[in-house]
Amino acid sequence: MQFPRQNRHAQVGDMIIQKDKDTSLKWIGVVYDIKKDKWGHGTAFLHWSPEPPPDYNKEYGILCTNIHNLYDTYDIVKKA
Repeated sequence: MQFPRQNRHAQVGDMIIQKDKDTSLKWIGVVYDIKKDKWGHGTAFLHWSPEPPPDYNKEYGILCTNIHNLYDTYDIVKKA
């Protein structure tokens, strides 16, 4: 059994912290929607506070695979 804190699959309500390893800047967002394509791959859409990172596009969101795999870029705080 996997504990929720070890699960890096983004879900609605999770807080995502995106880090820039070059400048040590951080952006904080909350997942409000996940859309899956016909193959089951998810794209997460986030509300950012106060503003989104420069590479975030509201129309395209962030691939859930990137959130899952890029440990050095994304931290996940799971919804309790």
